[in-house]
Amino acid sequence: MAQVAFDTLEAVDVATRRDLDDAKKELSSEVTVVKRDLEDVRKELKSDIALVRTEITDVRKDLEAKIDKLSLQLTVRLGGMLVAAIGVLAALIKLPF
Repeated sequence: MAQVAFDTLEAVDVATRRDLDDAKKELSSEVTVVKRDLEDVRKELKSDIALVRTEITDVRKDLEAKIDKLSLQLTVRLGGMLVAAIGVLAALIKLPF
């Protein structure tokens, strides 16, 4: 009987190398997909951040306008109170005791 010499270690080694090559290719494609996904997320985040910055700028302008308006109102009220106080003092001075 003639037996063919078959090296099982070599067969396993070849199969393992093929499996490793297949795994490398699969992982490489998955890494590429993940990189693309990350780039898409990065672009979305940049646009969202730009939008938020624009909104913050708008809100800041609105707040500054409201603060200026309130400052003017407070100045007018203070002036009115001073005029009223001077009027009361003048009236008190003219009263006979």
